[in-house]
Amino acid sequence: MRRTLAILIAFGGISHSLLGQRFDRQDIDIQDFIEDLFQVQDEDINYDDQYETLYQLFANPINLNETSKNELNGLYHLNIAQINQLMSYLERNGPMLSIYELQVIEGFDQATINSLLPFVEVRSPGDESTRGNLIKRITHEKNNYLILRTERVLEDQEGYLRNDSSRYLGSPYKVYGRFRSSHSKDFSVGLTFEKDPGEQVVLDAESKRYGFDYYSFHLFLENKGAFKSIAIGDYQMQFGQGLVLGSGFNPGKGAETITTVRRGNSGLRPYTSALETSFMRGVAFTYSIKNLEITSFHSRLKQDGIVRSRDFSGVYEEYITGIQDVGMHRTYSELASRKGIQEESFGMNVTYSDLRKRNLQFGATFLHNSFAIPIQKTPNNYNQFEFKGDKNYNIGLFASYNWHNFLLFTELARSKSGGTAFVGGFMGSLSPIISMSFLYRNYAKDYHSFYGNSFGEGSRNINEIGLYWGLKLTPNRRTGFAAYYDRFKFPWLRFGVNSPSQGYEYLLR
Repeated sequence: MRRTLAILIAFGGISHSLLGQRFDRQDIDIQDFIEDLFQVQDEDINYDDQYETLYQLFANPINLNETSKNELNGLYHLNIAQINQLMSYLERNGPMLSIYELQVIEGFDQATINSLLPFVEVRSPGDESTRGNLIKRITHEKNNYLILRTERVLEDQEGYLRNDSSRYLGSPYKVYGRFRSSHSKDFSVGLTFEKDPGEQVVLDAESKRYGFDYYSFHLFLENKGAFKSIAIGDYQMQFGQGLVLGSGFNPGKGAETITTVRRGNSGLRPYTSALETSFMRGVAFTYSIKNLEITSFHSRLKQDGIVRSRDFSGVYEEYITGIQDVGMHRTYSELASRKGIQEESFGMNVTYSDLRKRNLQFGATFLHNSFAIPIQKTPNNYNQFEFKGDKNYNIGLFASYNWHNFLLFTELARSKSGGTAFVGGFMGSLSPIISMSFLYRNYAKDYHSFYGNSFGEGSRNINEIGLYWGLKLTPNRRTGFAAYYDRFKFPWLRFGVNSPSQGYEYLLR
């Protein structure tokens, strides 16, 4: 039995608007929410990242008076019919005056409203609190907090008892801290630091270790003139269905069988997690021109990887076998891979949205990655189509269209290798009590994407073909039935599987 001791200290100006009520917003146990949504546990989902993303949505709720269908889809609470009814209500009656107005909208029962309240609010359009002197607003903001947390396993683990090079160099305590000050639709500034169990706290300029093993900082501004958002420091992005850029709250298969098959086009967001991968570090902005949103970004980030060398006729070449995403630096060998390779990324996204009817959205994404040292995996049968070299690029085209109570969505992407990836499907409300979803995906064995995260059985969008079908029946507020069936195959070999394989998965709830 493993026993864990955890100590949490939280203090600062956590205002009533965050953890209390705001226009009758309710507190939420995010852990219970995630457990309900993920009743079928998936080892490929990073639940820490999902928790962090949900928490940030709770801290910065959606203003229903200035929302969009795409933003509401990203909540995973509402079906297409409910979203259409809400948008029609706003078009007919103008901005809502109170959150209580949700009760008079067709399709919004008490259970739906209760699940929605922690993540939404009602404010007047063009809230004056986002104007004036920015520095003064940041220094006077009451919605801020500081969290300090430490924990450890009480038993001495093997890594601390060894006397060889595999011995853990640091203490068994995990230390985590985060400060953030933010105002919804205005700004966010934050700092996160962490030391994993077994890692050292060291000040050593030669090895470029300055205290804690991991730091993350961001300054994120919103609605500054024509700039929808500006990011400095650490950030992440999601466009289309996530074949090129996909990050954030992407549940996948679980107890919610309809709304989670589609990725939201959430765009540029600050990065606040302690996970040491899947983010960018640099500058980015989103600029609005009428119906167009143009996002441009540049990132330079040190990644983990062990540098090796090989002899080509007396000429030594350096290479790495792959980017390591574990984020642990406890032993000499793990420290040897720390920040072993520099990755530089840049790109652009252009998204068009029909602002009048709010039914159509389409766009294109370009991403270029380059590595200071080429990647060359140890050759074997299953990985011979994996990425090789020091440069990669992805181009993706995506679209979504809301037709009555059906939402159709798709994305097609191609990588430098020539490999392609495709995903397409729909979500629909056949009646007030019946909803259905369908999705087809086809990811080639040589499609390479370092930041993609679309729907799939595997943890990466590569070497997979699948069909997903979901159904939900809610005859009354006390009774519900949900089901999905997913059939998938892997045309090429996988790790530990020496032939093409296939399988299926289903859920009845």
